[in-house]
This record gives sequence, structure tokens and C-alpha cells, in this order.
Amino acid sequence: MILAVVWAPFIENFGSLFKYQQKVLSYAVLPIVALFPVEIFWKVTNASGAISGIIVGFVSGVIFFLTNEIFSFIQIHFLYVAFILFVFTVPVILVASLLTAAPPEEKTKGLTWSPKFYEAELKLLEGVPWYKNYRVLSVLLVLCTAALVIFWW
Repeated sequence: MILAVVWAPFIENFGSLFKYQQKVLSYAVLPIVALFPVEIFWKVTNASGAISGIIVGFVSGVIFFLTNEIFSFIQIHFLYVAFILFVFTVPVILVASLLTAAPPEEKTKGLTWSPKFYEAELKLLEGVPWYKNYRVLSVLLVLCTAALVIFWW
């Protein structure tokens, strides 16, 4: 409660609550966003790598937020900062995972994407009607989103 009272005047400097939310999320969420593709595509990723990436990424995000948004020592658009934090966090996850023991195969089986998984799933979806096929529906969703973005641009 006290922190909220102390922090409230800073929120006014962002122009709107929506801009504040977007900026804070771009600094705070990227370590977790960086973790997902690494875990999905690389079997060696382990808890030590994940924790290290989240901690280092979060601390870096806080430092970036303070120097960029609060004290204005640097001026980098928050979307560029999001990409920088992503690129910075991924190697931390990779190195920390390599320096510690890989998880056992039985813990990662079925959690890491592989071409075999894709092919097996493709066979399962062969007889499914298009309106029940999540891949077709995903493409339709992306097309609808693109149409809305183009329309409102």
C-alpha cells in the first residue's frame, strides 16, 4: 500500500494508464517470454537455466526501466527494450542450463517440440473437419487479426 502511494506520482508521467501498463509489461514479462521458446525447442533447458534467466532478465528489466523511463539517462523506445531484454535473457538461460545437469529424459519427454511430434499430430488431424482443426482455425484467427489491424491502421 505504501509502495503504491509512493509510486502513483510516477504513473502520471507516462501520459495514460494504458501507456504505463504497456511499458511496464515490456520490461517485466520478457524474461518469461524468452524462456518459452528455449524450453519448447531445446531439451537441455533445466530449472537452473530457467531461474537464472528469469532473475537476470527481471533485474535487467528493472535497471532498464529505471534508467530509461524514470531517470531518463537513456532514451530507447520500450518496444526496442523488449527485444534487447529478450536477446539478453536467452543466452543466460542457455549458458546456465549448459553449466548444470540436464533434466532426465522421462521429465522432458513430450514437452520438447520435434519433427516427429509434428508428423504424428498431422496424422491425427487428417480426418478432422476444417472447423474442428485447430491449425486451420489458427490461420483464420491470424488472418482476421491482420484484417482488423489493416482496417484500423
